[in-house]
Amino acid sequence: MFQHSNQKYEGVDFRTQDLRYGELIGCTFNRCSFANGSLEEITSSNCRFMDCDFRVASLNGSIHKE
Repeated sequence: MFQHSNQKYEGVDFRTQDLRYGELIGCTFNRCSFANGSLEEITSSNCRFMDCDFRVASLNGSIHKE
């Protein structure tokens, strides 16, 4: 499990990273790719995802607030 707080990501490729069971708080993602990624059980709150690619990403059981 991981936690990222108040981080800004621009053009980052998260496709090969295992993001399962993580927590994102107040993060901003601009033009990032999560395509084919594993985001099961991830929790995000107060995050912004602008122009990101989530094609075929697995988001089973994920929770996203605000």
